[in-house]
Amino acid sequence: MNAQKRISARVVKIWLDVSLVLGGIFWCLLLLWLLLSPLVMSGSSTSADGVVQVAIGSGSLRPVLSLSGTGSGSARIDSLRVVDGRGELRFKTTTWWLHFVGAVTMLVGTFAVLFVIYILRKIVVTVTAGRPFTVANVRRIRLIGFLLLVGGVVIPLAEYLVARIILGQIISEGITLSPPFDLNGGVILGGLLILVLATVFEYGVRLESDQSLTI
Repeated sequence: MNAQKRISARVVKIWLDVSLVLGGIFWCLLLLWLLLSPLVMSGSSTSADGVVQVAIGSGSLRPVLSLSGTGSGSARIDSLRVVDGRGELRFKTTTWWLHFVGAVTMLVGTFAVLFVIYILRKIVVTVTAGRPFTVANVRRIRLIGFLLLVGGVVIPLAEYLVARIILGQIISEGITLSPPFDLNGGVILGGLLILVLATVFEYGVRLESDQSLTI
């Protein structure tokens, strides 16, 4: 590996180190707040912000919101409806467990991202050392692929359950809100591609091993 590639790998490693430290600090602060929120919010009228993903209209997979209205001028409109509307519902609450439920998915998601960054850092360390083609790296790449596959399904399911719990405690007037369920196709596809990359990488490890034995 030439010097330029080593320098690039070191720059990536520094970026991953900074991201890991800052993300770890954020995760610890979030965990601390969630642990203290029952004491802080139960003993006073302190309110906290909450965020939850919602679908606008009826239906979780393909929400539909019917609107009242007609056409203007010569335009004839028989019905108005918004299809597949999504968004964030932001709210303030003094109920600690409602805030806790809304933030727990962020806590788990942040931990998953930090874990992936940690694995990537280990891979970059082997690159800077000039020995990227190792069995350990194949396992690490494959693990990232599986994490993305699982995350593409589990995270939308968790968001659906959280939204269902929170919306069950909220009465919205004038508009229908539903808990959304969206499989993250991009993340799932990325996981599949990384699994393919792991297979190619494993083939490269075998070639390098055979070459070293030949020499």
